[in-house]
Amino acid sequence: MTQDARLRALALADRTSPGVWSRPGGRWWLQGLEPVGTTEEGLARLPGRARLIWYWPSVVVAAADLLVLIACARSLAAEIRARHERRGDTRYKISTSALPDGRVPEDPGGDT
Repeated sequence: MTQDARLRALALADRTSPGVWSRPGGRWWLQGLEPVGTTEEGLARLPGRARLIWYWPSVVVAAADLLVLIACARSLAAEIRARHERRGDTRYKISTSALPDGRVPEDPGGDT
């Protein structure tokens, strides 16, 4: 079996026949969508239906990580936008009202 050293919750079986994986088994491991059993010695007993062996809670963790990254990126973008607005830089300002001919009205606020 090959395994990515950076992602220990994911492995590929060399074949799709049943067998024993020399790694501790547990109820959260799946091969494809089939649960992986355990031997009397506690090793993973593979059902052999697919090559992909994965630890399904890692999907929840990866989704949470992605949500945190998105939230951080949105927060950073809002902070950058706010700094530019405080400086009076209108390049990053989004106009919500355009004139009928497509022109954007000038900011009546003046210089700060």
